[in-house]
Amino acid sequence: MLNLLLAVLFSTAILVAFKLFPRLGIRVMPAITINYVVAVTFGILQADGEPNLSSFVGKAWLPLALIVGLTFIITFYLYAASTQRVGVALTSVAARMSVVIPVLLGLWLFRDPLPVLKLAGLLLALVAVYLTFKKEGHIVLTASAVLFPLLLFLGNGTNDSLMKVVEHYYIRDDFEEFLTVVFFVALLTGILASLVKRERGQGVFHSRDLLAGLILGLLNWYSTYFFMSGMAFFDISVYVPLVSVSVVSLSALLGMFLFRERLSVVNLAGIGLALVSITLIASA
Repeated sequence: MLNLLLAVLFSTAILVAFKLFPRLGIRVMPAITINYVVAVTFGILQADGEPNLSSFVGKAWLPLALIVGLTFIITFYLYAASTQRVGVALTSVAARMSVVIPVLLGLWLFRDPLPVLKLAGLLLALVAVYLTFKKEGHIVLTASAVLFPLLLFLGNGTNDSLMKVVEHYYIRDDFEEFLTVVFFVALLTGILASLVKRERGQGVFHSRDLLAGLILGLLNWYSTYFFMSGMAFFDISVYVPLVSVSVVSLSALLGMFLFRERLSVVNLAGIGLALVSITLIASA
């Protein structure tokens, strides 16, 4: 349970950090790249012994680590692109509705049980996520409004599912080594993207980007570490919805208190439903 709570807290802190970046003039892409430098460093420091290339090559989980590393940073960029094109509300709904994918994986691959209380909690969780981020007005459905949230939905759900597959079938006593490879692949991808996207006549990184990346890296490492650690103690069809709905509720409340974001009656009802869904899923 402690791993679950820490995963929720660090994941929510990442959202708060992204909210602050534009206000502080911090560029997202360089900060994300530096964040992976910090995460890789933490992985090396926490791994047993000194990791070397030959030890990684012999790991059965290496192909999946390469895939997860790519999907990690691609999903980060999709979140930013979707937010710019369709707004925070629809982007957040798409990202959190992706719990459907690992839930289906748990029911199909791991034969997770589906009692009535869990099913009711899962359905309420989806409704709660939608209501919590629902804004007034209508959304105009353009190609971007469909494509980017859909890609984010698939990417987020794939990440969570692959992490559970690795934890269940491959990880023994090399958990930190796996995460180190994941973050290293994301780091290389981020460096290449930063070099391609840098502005003419400017360096790739600014001092404020470096500091932001350092903080983001600490949050990212521990949110991923505790998220994956907690998977060993819960069915994935229970764990991922619990984390997602908790992050949605907590981030919405922090948005209201820290950033004076207005929550409508519908949004508050969504948070209330989220608490009910968490209770049902946890008690199933």
